[in-house]
Amino acid sequence: MSKINTDEIRQTMKNLTVNEDVITYRNYCDTQLHQALDEIDELHGLEKLFEMQHRRSQEADKRWQKATGKHDTIPDLGNLLQWLMNEIDRLAEKSTIEKHVELLDVATRLTEQRTKDACFEAGWKWYVKFDTRRSTFGEAKKAFKQAIDSAGVK
Repeated sequence: MSKINTDEIRQTMKNLTVNEDVITYRNYCDTQLHQALDEIDELHGLEKLFEMQHRRSQEADKRWQKATGKHDTIPDLGNLLQWLMNEIDRLAEKSTIEKHVELLDVATRLTEQRTKDACFEAGWKWYVKFDTRRSTFGEAKKAFKQAIDSAGVK
């Protein structure tokens, strides 16, 4: 039987402990690296968002300048937002007015069509009842007016 060398065992145990510490440290470093990469991705996303917001803000500024005639002025953010809200309200109001105008137009066209239909019906009734060959123009006109009045056409 060979003699057990306790110094070798101690050295092996020490090496194993060092290896475990290295593995633990490497895992820690990997975790830190992944967190740093995630933060870099987030920063790139924020940078893109900032660029997009900046372009939109410049476009809004240009629209404000054109609408107000202040081409050499960059609007205060509060003034710009107030102007945009007023524009939205104005467009919503205009849209409501346009809807009412459109409804009025439809109602007018329906009324005109009903009037035409009523006149046609009155004229047809008159034509069926009245014998134009035996009447004077005045009698025909009077009979037609009575037919329209009875149809309720104004």
